[in-house]
Amino acid sequence: MDVPLEYYFIALSVLVGFIAARRRRVAVYLRIFPYFLLAILINEILSWQLSLREIHNIALYNFSSLVSFTFYMYVLSEIVFSRLAKKWILYIGLLYAVV
Repeated sequence: MDVPLEYYFIALSVLVGFIAARRRRVAVYLRIFPYFLLAILINEILSWQLSLREIHNIALYNFSSLVSFTFYMYVLSEIVFSRLAKKWILYIGLLYAVV
């Protein structure tokens, strides 16, 4: 059973993320990022294993894409300084999560 190459890169990114998050004065979203990548790695491995057994994995990917979009919207709202833009990002993120 050959492990796909991208899983090694995600695992390496998780390791580097945890090392980088230990620095002082790191933004909150950068401290959360390694945990997000770890969740993505676990999701990818579970989905891969399910597909090897010919079991549908669409529910895992649907949940993963919802979590990913929400995280990216949070990161974007932390980077943007404008209150109006932050409000729009929040509305779009909530609308996406509900729909």
